[in-house]
Amino acid sequence: MTPTTTSRLNLNKVLAEDIVKDVRTTFQMMFRVAVRDKPYYFEKESTILGDLSGIIEMNQEKKEAVLILTFPRDTIHYIVNQLNPNLTHDLDQASYGYIGELTNVVYGMLKKTLNDKGFQFKPSIPTVVSGQNSEINETYVDESVIIPFDTEAGPFFVRVSVQPGCPGSNDETC
Repeated sequence: MTPTTTSRLNLNKVLAEDIVKDVRTTFQMMFRVAVRDKPYYFEKESTILGDLSGIIEMNQEKKEAVLILTFPRDTIHYIVNQLNPNLTHDLDQASYGYIGELTNVVYGMLKKTLNDKGFQFKPSIPTVVSGQNSEINETYVDESVIIPFDTEAGPFFVRVSVQPGCPGSNDETC
């Protein structure tokens, strides 16, 4: 049965655990990289630093949230080498492409998980931001769930941030 109204995304333990599950599955099954999650936390006005980040909007009827994967350079280089050990050209340039694809795959899995629960998230195209210790912060963010992960090569972060008024409200801007 198709819902008559779109469910709103709420930042809560269930969402955080869905993100953890989908990130772990993506990295283990598709990218052959074991990841360990650390305790997640909720925060307003969060900023995370990284060298390469994939950003993708989470849209239902309107923009509702953003999913961000942020990596230090050494961590993403390790992941790229796991995927393509014979890479002979610039590892930074290759990493840029892989970040976009990785963000897209994680979002695709999370979108399926959420849509199976009654949401109606649509496909979206990721954007990649690079620069040593780049700050990733969104000006429209109300609250975020931040999930630190660790790999053999180092840490990375996943953040889902919602637009103000979206979680469980009747705000028509969501």
